[in-house]
Amino acid sequence: MNKTESQFFVGSGTVQLNDFSPDATYPATVTGGTTLVVQGSGAVTINWAAPMGFGSATIQLRRNGTSIDSGNGSARNWTGTLADGDQLTLWKTGNQTASANSAYVDVIPQ
Repeated sequence: MNKTESQFFVGSGTVQLNDFSPDATYPATVTGGTTLVVQGSGAVTINWAAPMGFGSATIQLRRNGTSIDSGNGSARNWTGTLADGDQLTLWKTGNQTASANSAYVDVIPQ
């Protein structure tokens, strides 16, 4: 899924990244503009990033609400196992002011 709009973060708190749409290269169901719903089960690599247009922020990749990886928004890879129906989301955490101009989450089966 790809982020289609800029999003500004001001101050503290946890904020979910939004305005995502499906990526034609890595087809997936995106619900509510925020959540990638996994189709199928098995070993995967998730390529993801949420680079900041300005400022810095800690970004979490969450599966079913639980953080499975985090970073400063630069490109990252997570390898593991997903189940059909798992939900993947990105969240800004901490006390930062920043702007996410783009982001993506790509699930690649192994």
